[in-house]
Amino acid sequence: MGIKGLASFLRKRAPNGFTNLQDLSSLHGLRFAIDVPIFAYKFAYHRKDPQDTNELVESFLNHAEYLKNQGIVPIYVFDGVQVDAKLSFEAKRRNISREKNKKKQVSTIAKLQKERSDLINMEGFVTSFSTIAKLDEQIETVQKRVVQLRKEDYLHLQEAFKQLKIQYCLAPGDAERECAKLCLSGQADVVVTDDYDALPCGAQLVLRNLSSTKKQLEVINLEVVLTSLNLTYQTFVDFCILCGSDFTQHLHKIGPVTAYKAMVTYGCLEKYFELDTNGKKLSSTDNFYQNFNYNRARQLFSK
Repeated sequence: MGIKGLASFLRKRAPNGFTNLQDLSSLHGLRFAIDVPIFAYKFAYHRKDPQDTNELVESFLNHAEYLKNQGIVPIYVFDGVQVDAKLSFEAKRRNISREKNKKKQVSTIAKLQKERSDLINMEGFVTSFSTIAKLDEQIETVQKRVVQLRKEDYLHLQEAFKQLKIQYCLAPGDAERECAKLCLSGQADVVVTDDYDALPCGAQLVLRNLSSTKKQLEVINLEVVLTSLNLTYQTFVDFCILCGSDFTQHLHKIGPVTAYKAMVTYGCLEKYFELDTNGKKLSSTDNFYQNFNYNRARQLFSK
């Protein structure tokens, strides 16, 4: 999922909503609802053998142990079945783009491997170790870009969690939405994800960069963000939908700045869509409306 331009807009317009942390000490005793896919891809990227499920499981178990040592209760949330509405034009386009990129990377790996093999087998040619080493390094780099997680990876991980009594759950849809729901129901305190979509899903506290060793930890406070923007939660959801998400078609020439001005002026999408920017009435058959089922998006986002 993704809200187009939301990250940079919030950092500029609601900087008070972001708090940098040196460590996790200030979150001691809290329960973390953790977006599993964020960490799964990171751990899979760094494993030596792409097919080694045990290495992936070990990374998660070490992660859980680290959090427990920090006085934090981890609750790992797995993706479930993706909702139909997410199969929007934009989502399909991104999936097609990802698949094309993956095929390109696989083709590159095959070419590099052939080049390596041809050099080694070339008669009358003494291949330097440095040349082979460089090719091996290139192959390894490209292979890491083609990170693939299999169903059995997740099943083995869930079994390990069950045996060691580490809390986890399977979301009915997106993991981050379920993380937000766990916090709203009082079963967790903080959503751990790198995606900003958790905010329109209703997550009050979002911890980012826990999956990174290079970026500083930061907490986003939804209440402070709403106060800074002078928006209600429901208006904020409409703002995010208008920015563009996986749940709707993206509207041409509308970004966060335009979307924000629209919500400040009109307060909701229904009133905004009554008039265009020139004050002209819009009909439901106008191209502006095509594939833009904002009511469905509201249902999927709202708490």
